Amino acid sequence: MIRRRITTKAQRKAIKRLYDRGGQDQELSYLQFRREKYYGWCDVSILFNFFNMVVGIEPDGYTHS
Repeated sequence: MIRRRITTKAQRKAIKRLYDRGGQDQELSYLQFRREKYYGWCDVSILFNFFNMVVGIEPDGYTHS
């Protein structure tokens, strides 16, 4: 059985801010970008590859590299 992982509202807002920072260099739509995430330690934070660095987003929306 595959467990469905749901992002928090704060994480979704942080993802949108991250996407907006990419500017016109993004080849992906926002929805495609959001689906590119992968999960970090104990499935708590989500991680993105963003301009050659890994960005983590905590459940409270805190973003760090």
